[in-house]
Amino acid sequence: MIKNVLRKGSKAQIKYARERSEVLDAQIEATNKILGNVRDLTGKDIQSIAQVEDFIRDFPEFDNSVTEVVVASGYLELYKMDIEKNIEHYRFQDFKKKIPKRYWLQVALKKLPSAEEMLYAAKADFQRLNRLNENSPRKYYQVHMELDKNLMEMFSKMERTMSRAILEASK
Repeated sequence: MIKNVLRKGSKAQIKYARERSEVLDAQIEATNKILGNVRDLTGKDIQSIAQVEDFIRDFPEFDNSVTEVVVASGYLELYKMDIEKNIEHYRFQDFKKKIPKRYWLQVALKKLPSAEEMLYAAKADFQRLNRLNENSPRKYYQVHMELDKNLMEMFSKMERTMSRAILEASK
């Protein structure tokens, strides 16, 4: 039996737990804007980004206009918000400044698997979109491939930062 599993959070911990993620809120807002505008543009009941992609595949005449909606939404730039908000995840110099050394290993071991998974997902999505674009070129695929390249760079930086933190924590 595990004892004392629950404990009372500090004021700072409670505040942090109740905070909404600015990045997540912006992503939800941009996604809703895309879906609403694409529905207005096409007259179709599109409820997900996957459905937008399917629609573009089947109706290439909407490629440019739907891509303009996506670009205008800011969706393709949202990753920059995370970098700004959490720069210590992407640059070791900032990691050293923000995270006390006694927590380096704990933080890095927690973040590294996530960075690896997200890097793998961005690579897989890039390859998928690249195959689609080779068969049926679409501006929509191309702008999302650019996003995937940016995400691959971002998560590679996170992976390097966390790997270095693990190495440095061991010294």
